[in-house]
Amino acid sequence: MSTKLIRQLVRETILSEASGEESQKAVKIDPIVMMPNLADAGAKIVDYQSLAAGKVVDIMQCKETSCSEWAANIIDPSYFFDVVLGNAWHAHNAGYPVKFSAYADTNKYDKASATLFSAMNALNPFEDKTRIMGEPFKTRAKNIGEGLANTFDLKSNLAQLQIGDVVGMFHKNSSHYPDAFFEGAADFNLDNGKSVGNTGPSVFVKETDEPWNKAMLGQKLNFVVKTPFGMNTHLGIVGAMYNGKPVIFHNVGGKVTAQLAKFMTAGYGAKDKIVWAKQAPDA
Repeated sequence: MSTKLIRQLVRETILSEASGEESQKAVKIDPIVMMPNLADAGAKIVDYQSLAAGKVVDIMQCKETSCSEWAANIIDPSYFFDVVLGNAWHAHNAGYPVKFSAYADTNKYDKASATLFSAMNALNPFEDKTRIMGEPFKTRAKNIGEGLANTFDLKSNLAQLQIGDVVGMFHKNSSHYPDAFFEGAADFNLDNGKSVGNTGPSVFVKETDEPWNKAMLGQKLNFVVKTPFGMNTHLGIVGAMYNGKPVIFHNVGGKVTAQLAKFMTAGYGAKDKIVWAKQAPDA
């Protein structure tokens, strides 16, 4: 079943509820319309009461331990990034353009980000990634990312979410604040030393206007931020609609959970805050 057909069923369900008529295609008994790939994988919501209350509900176990690998396998491994090279934060600039993003306005984080990236680069984190994974880099990267996540207006963008969409999230107490920041800005993977190959680096040398490249690692250079980049530490998908409202499914260490998207903001004290979304493959 295509994503377009699923959205049609969702609309028919809502209309039939409003008019008191029963739809032959979407029966009102089950308030969930789920992404077929997820249903085929064994996903099922049984605790509607907790879901409606904004709580995180357990869905199933999966073989993948990585959030990005699981999301890619559910949707399409070739869709938004190469699982071998890419991480959750690389997905922001991979595949289709974002529908909305907390990182769209670089003026909100360009100066602090440029200073932090310059300091990280000078230490050559590819040679030894642990050089940037501790303090003060962890707190500095967290403060930039969390500040953007906490002030992002998700409410005005919820209506854009559709089944199958990919969403980036900023996870509370993540261990990946520094590498998500550096790799997202450089479009680079520190673990294998390869460019991810999305839209290219978002940071450029201030004096020469040259985009960052691997040869610059270890050099004391001043960088500036020119284009938006992902510094989200987690990834999920819009896996279902509950009474017409988007539900986010995501994997942490082999355990898939779900939560209504509207509750995934700082205002609700969410552990995972939605910071961007991009369209489904056939939307």
